[in-house]
Parts: sequence; structure tokens; C-alpha cells
Amino acid sequence: GDEDVNGATTRGGRIPPGWDIAEDWSLQAWALTQDFSADGIGSEDLIAPDLRPVTEELERATWVPEKQDIELDAYNATLTGEFCGLTVVSSTTFQKVDASTHVDQSTTFGALLNVILPPIFPDLGAETNQQIGTERLSEELRVRSSAFDDRLAWETGLFYTDEDSSNSIPANYPFVLPTLDPFTLLGPLADASIEIWLA
Repeated sequence: GDEDVNGATTRGGRIPPGWDIAEDWSLQAWALTQDFSADGIGSEDLIAPDLRPVTEELERATWVPEKQDIELDAYNATLTGEFCGLTVVSSTTFQKVDASTHVDQSTTFGALLNVILPPIFPDLGAETNQQIGTERLSEELRVRSSAFDDRLAWETGLFYTDEDSSNSIPANYPFVLPTLDPFTLLGPLADASIEIWLA
């Protein structure tokens, strides 16, 4: 079999600019990006319950190529200043995450199909492709000061977040082994999606 099939690459960067707007006001910001890509998954075929390798250590049997991709972008701007004896802090953050994972499920779902189906059916393999996405906007406003000749320090604030998230597994048909031809008689192995909105 092939070796080192799950090589991975991570790239990213961060920029933290700042600006002194006035004597009592400043703006601090940062932007971050990160991209992870792998030609496989960090998984090993094991035998329960003692978790012995099926073949050799760090080996995994697959019929179709596996892949992982994760992209993260995040931005923040924090404004700090003094107003009428109050210290004011406003922090705004935007974050976006996209991830996808393509996994050969032949040793799990494929093996299960081969057990429960009559012998007239061919040997089957299976695969899944999970896609996850999140967009989040948050705002935090804080005000602090002191009273009674600085014997009492107090702080209050507000927090708001708006988030859209999705998690889906598009339809994938089992495939015939070893030709990898789609086996459509049983319908797709999975076709599911979840969407969440928070505000």
C-alpha cells in the first residue's frame, strides 16, 4: 500500500494593528487567518477491545481517497476610552469557519451492509462527506468606574452575539468493491443537514 498518505499542511497569519485616536481613546485590532489541509485523516484500523492494529501500527485500509480541509478567519476591533469619568470598552468580533471531511467508511458502514444484506448482493464499500460552516458576529460593551473615593470599583456591560451554523452530510451512495461503481439500489447512505441560528 501507499505510505504517508495523510500528509497535512497548515498556513496562517495574524496582523495586530493599533491606533491612538486621541489622548484618551485608542483602537486595537487584529486579523487572523488559518488554513489546514490534509490528504487523509489521523486514524488507525484497530481490533476491539484491546485495540490491536488490524495489520500494522498506523495503517488504515481505504478504497477511496480521504481528505480534510479547515479554513478559519477571525477579526476583532476593540475601542477603549474615557468618557465623563467612565472607562468605556467596545469589542467587536467576526469569525468564519468552514470545514469538510471526506472519509472512507467501508470498514464500518460498508461492513455492516455486507452483514445484513443477502449474499446475492455484491461486496459494498461506503464513504461520507461532512461539511460544517459557522459565521459568528459578537459585540461586547463594558463601562467601569469607581465611587466613594475609589473604595468601590464597579463595572457593567452588555453582550450580543449572532451566529449561523450548519452541519450537513450530502447524499453518498454505497459503491461496489473493487470497481467503486455507485450502488444505487438501496438509495444514499446518508443525506442529512442541520442549521442553527442564534441571536
